Amino acid sequence: MAFLPAQARCETVARFLPGMSATSFLDQCRPTTLVLTKAFDPSIIALAQAARERSIRIVAVLCDDRSEFPQVHGLDLALANLADVVVVQTTAMAQHVREVFGRESTIIEEPYEMPAGIPRFNPEKTLHLLWYGRFTNHDTLAAGILPLIDDPALDFRLTVITDRMTEHLSVLARQIGGRAGASIELCPWSFDGQAKALENADMVIIPSLDRQDKRVKGHNRLVESIRGGVLAVAYSLPAYRELSEFCWCGDDMHTGLTWAVANREAAVDRIRQGQAYIEQRFSIDAVSSRWQQLFDAA
Repeated sequence: MAFLPAQARCETVARFLPGMSATSFLDQCRPTTLVLTKAFDPSIIALAQAARERSIRIVAVLCDDRSEFPQVHGLDLALANLADVVVVQTTAMAQHVREVFGRESTIIEEPYEMPAGIPRFNPEKTLHLLWYGRFTNHDTLAAGILPLIDDPALDFRLTVITDRMTEHLSVLARQIGGRAGASIELCPWSFDGQAKALENADMVIIPSLDRQDKRVKGHNRLVESIRGGVLAVAYSLPAYRELSEFCWCGDDMHTGLTWAVANREAAVDRIRQGQAYIEQRFSIDAVSSRWQQLFDAA
């Protein structure tokens, strides 16, 4: 959310690590505005307090609802209280911040990173499905993939691009491996690896769960699929519903897959229209301009 726009704008980007001196850090970086994101250690609060003593404007970027984790939730609350501005990426997260922290937020979406692909959907008998994401989303896989495993008439190959192995993923791999006509390939995440997987995929599948920590999630995984020219079947989280014209969005991945196979031209039209839309809203230029508006409003 914050790193890519800062990098594009040639702003100073630095990691503040436990044990660092807040005073020395601010002396070295000399910010007029301090944008803080991904708080995992209490030392970031000392940095924010030191910045406040110097009348440095503080922007707190809150990416997730971390209410289930008291330590980091407490850091988010402290930052929200210290910040001049709170930035989030979705309306659902803005509502959470309003209800839990008592703060209004500025919504700035995360920009896409993947290269553009040509809109396409012309699968053969075996569907090449792709899932990518961090291990924290492995708990969504079973709900989305099991209905596909249960359909003996559906042949598919699932590629999973992720950062680590978990029990959720191990169980899924065993279930897929035990079914004729289905296979799974597990690949470590890399930027190039995800880009290559998008080139080879017929469809991206993005299951999720109707749970608060999932409902505040951003648009990123769906946006990257559209950007790559690949149809996505996405669970109906609020951020995905905003882009429902450009994918298939609903609660049942099997229904979405069936619709896509029966409506190939319509699927490609959705991707093509989606690419035009996300260029206006999720490109690095569009997102950077939103950050500039925030800085100009000081």
